[in-house]
Amino acid sequence: GSAAEREKMEDWGGEDDPRAIIIAWPTMNALADSIVSQHYRLFRKGNVKWDYFPDGWPNIHFEHLSALQGKRVVFLGSLYDRTKFVEQLSMVMVLPRQFIHSLAIVFPYFGPATMERVDEEGVVATAETVAKLLASAIPMTKKGPASLRIFDIHASTVRFYFPDTVMMRMMRAAGLLISHLKSVEASEGKVVIAYPDDGAAKRFKPSFPDIPGIVCSKIREGESRIIRITDRINWSADTNLDHVLIIDDLVQSGGTLDECRKALLSFGAKKVSAFVTHPVFPRESWTKFLPGGEREGFHRFYVTNTIPEVASQLEGKAPFHVLKIDEYLAKDLIKELSLAKLEL
Repeated sequence: GSAAEREKMEDWGGEDDPRAIIIAWPTMNALADSIVSQHYRLFRKGNVKWDYFPDGWPNIHFEHLSALQGKRVVFLGSLYDRTKFVEQLSMVMVLPRQFIHSLAIVFPYFGPATMERVDEEGVVATAETVAKLLASAIPMTKKGPASLRIFDIHASTVRFYFPDTVMMRMMRAAGLLISHLKSVEASEGKVVIAYPDDGAAKRFKPSFPDIPGIVCSKIREGESRIIRITDRINWSADTNLDHVLIIDDLVQSGGTLDECRKALLSFGAKKVSAFVTHPVFPRESWTKFLPGGEREGFHRFYVTNTIPEVASQLEGKAPFHVLKIDEYLAKDLIKELSLAKLEL
């Protein structure tokens, strides 16, 4: 569309605007802006002022009921910073009360997912408690239950911690990597996928049904634990280890990934890259992977922008390469909300 049309759409809003409304937590603004920019005939940005009273409690203001009533609403949130949970929980709780048509919630990274089970008494599985807190806060909309999208959740069982009052939509970022690998392989040759443990193999193997793969495992030998190749998938006589790519759902300190890289080099890999959906990297541990860092050596380190707070710091810093979920998410929302039929 023309610049004039785009400008007119930005200023429209109001009761007669049929577009879906994206309400975003501040750190998700870039993602929201990207979707609206690419699909401005289908989405508009909602107005929210996230503020605080002097005592620190949230002071949130958003659009009048008349602008939201009967609309499809998308909430883009972030669970990266647990101290900002109450603000976002409050927002998703009040949105259905504005007589909206439907609510699609997106928390790309479900922070507590790694604490999903109890192996002994006296331990809290926060994946369950947070899932139930979140679900209990979301009232029904006119259309029915809200939908909730999460990317590459650490343990598939976590989705069942959410009751049926929320419709779960498990998103996979592997498609972004597959698309990118086609261009890489065209210039650098075939890539072999390495799964750092059995859990990663279970999560990601279905996304790479035809690509040769290696499953690594930590095996205890005496007092130490050593990484060994425990399985090969889609292997043939002409499969080589020129370029191996380790794939996992998230990275914290990155110690396991680096151990896996060193093991793969000792097995004969010439280049080792990595892909993780969620670049958690607490305490800026990503700096260890930069040239000169104690964990340098990855050919490329692919991440996505499910955690914009971190991904924005990695942009343009070798070996990191940020694959954007923006368009993949937009298309999925357009399909759910039947926005392709929207005629303006």
